[in-house]
Amino acid sequence: MKVSFKIKLTQLKMKIKSLYEYSKKIAFAVVITEYIIAGSYYMLESKGYLDFLQPKTIIIEVAKADEQKYERDEPVTTNIDEIVSKVYRLESSRGKADSCKAKGMFNGFGFGVYGTRRSCFKSYEEVRQKVYDWFQDKIQKGYTKEESLCVYNTGKKVSDCDYLTKYNEL
Repeated sequence: MKVSFKIKLTQLKMKIKSLYEYSKKIAFAVVITEYIIAGSYYMLESKGYLDFLQPKTIIIEVAKADEQKYERDEPVTTNIDEIVSKVYRLESSRGKADSCKAKGMFNGFGFGVYGTRRSCFKSYEEVRQKVYDWFQDKIQKGYTKEESLCVYNTGKKVSDCDYLTKYNEL
């Protein structure tokens, strides 16, 4: 055999031996790590720190209210001017947060706002009248004040919503 081949063979054996020694060290480190993890788990479990991981049974009962219909003795009058004024306060803090002002226009009522689409109007009176007409139309169609406010804000005809709660707090 040639000398250069013997040298390369010897170098290869030395690399294999060093890799073998290194792999023994890694194996030892893995075993020690497993003991530390297992011991830590045992200590945490025995002290009750892992109890929150145990499954718990929760029973949820759904209550269903019976809807009672009643006839009103006299019609309920709705002050649409009051509704419109409060909507103006809710939607833009009486025009302070009106995004249309930057364009020299008005819409502190949030009227005609759908997603990213914003409607702006030439005057405050124009948009106020549109909002007034919108609420008047809903009331005439039999919507309650509460339903009208929820539809105005959410688009859904419900008798209770977050918007109504904020409205009642004014």
